[in-house]
Amino acid sequence: MTREEAIALLNEQYETCKRIYDCSADQRKSYPNVPQFMEALGMALSALRPVSREQVEKYLVPLTDQLIMGVIAERSAGMTVREEDKQFIAQLIATKRELPDNWDQ
Repeated sequence: MTREEAIALLNEQYETCKRIYDCSADQRKSYPNVPQFMEALGMALSALRPVSREQVEKYLVPLTDQLIMGVIAERSAGMTVREEDKQFIAQLIATKRELPDNWDQ
């Protein structure tokens, strides 16, 4: 079974459970375990769905920016470098992502 097939099957099961549960007059009494089952299905679906590029960037970009600023601070120790220059260098590095070996000379 492929991931896409598993997602489709779990989605189908989730929707079926939701329809039955929503139609029940006394949901908690008639189907006491359905909310937990639907939550489990939702978690399984979340685990199977790929993470979007935006989500990855939202997490990694600030982390990478911190690391870049740490390297800049370390390499500029003992030198007088304005904060705005450090920020400019960090932005340059962040957009380039590949620098020549002698970038800090």
